[in-house]
Amino acid sequence: MQDQIDLIMKSFIADCGYEPASEMFDRLSPGKKLRSKLLLNIAQKDEKSLRLCAIIELIQAASLLHDDVIDESSVRRGKPSINATYGSKNAVMLGDILYSKAYFELSKFESCIAAALSLAVTKLAVGELMDVSLSDDFNDDASKYLQMIYLKTSALIEEVARCGAFLKFGGAENRGEISDMSRTENEVEIPSAAKDHDKISSASAKFGEYGKNLGLAFQIIDDILDVTQSSEALGKPSLSDFVEGKTTLPYIYLYENLDDSERQKLKSFFKKQLCQSEISWIKTKFSEHGIIERCINEARAYGQKALEAVAEFKNNKLEQIVRDMIDREF
Repeated sequence: MQDQIDLIMKSFIADCGYEPASEMFDRLSPGKKLRSKLLLNIAQKDEKSLRLCAIIELIQAASLLHDDVIDESSVRRGKPSINATYGSKNAVMLGDILYSKAYFELSKFESCIAAALSLAVTKLAVGELMDVSLSDDFNDDASKYLQMIYLKTSALIEEVARCGAFLKFGGAENRGEISDMSRTENEVEIPSAAKDHDKISSASAKFGEYGKNLGLAFQIIDDILDVTQSSEALGKPSLSDFVEGKTTLPYIYLYENLDDSERQKLKSFFKKQLCQSEISWIKTKFSEHGIIERCINEARAYGQKALEAVAEFKNNKLEQIVRDMIDREF
């Protein structure tokens, strides 16, 4: 699956007719393609869904290119970032090429799919702007953090899930296959009334709710791993989020549990290159107050909300996506 998507993505960039762009694109580190796996586990795998996956991965890659420039990150997935190798100007322009090509290819899809993903990218950009703003000072407001990660991370996953539902249900209607829906033994039968727009909208909303909560859980887990994993496992320095000015959920909850002098000490470490004794102090406080366990439980709660949203469809693969994402080595 990943190889097929990668080939489509490369063909999209080759269409631009500028070899340096293809060269830089080839240097990007391939991700796990969570969003593509989600789409293909909702909709059937065919040429159309694979092309949509390639578009989604172009959008995701573009957002990471811009994110690395904003954060001045020199490493992405254990390899030198594009901005570190080719400079920030080239990284920004490559991101723009990926975005614009994605939108061009997206224009060939149904208007509801194009609108959904375009809106998600708008939210992503607003979330990135909010992330930059929050990095100015230590943020102790969990609601602001959750709003930011919804916009920056979760909104795209939400709309990918909604698009998957449209390809499965609305797409089947367009192909004249609505009565069968290519049902597997693990899926409930979708009644013929699903031809009705309201039925398709209802299914899309439920899958969107799954994607929204999956995205929130995903980002919380990602932020936990920045604290708990080694630099080797992360492919970047441990605790780099805090050093870069990102007050993620573990730090917000830790701040809530500290006394005034400890709060000032934690704040003094914000956006600072930490020495080993400072890292040890932070990790000791995380342990003393059970912060990591609290954050993991919150991620699990969002995962459970995701599963409840699509329980009626009895899709075991969607359950496994949630399990694989949350039940990791911390």
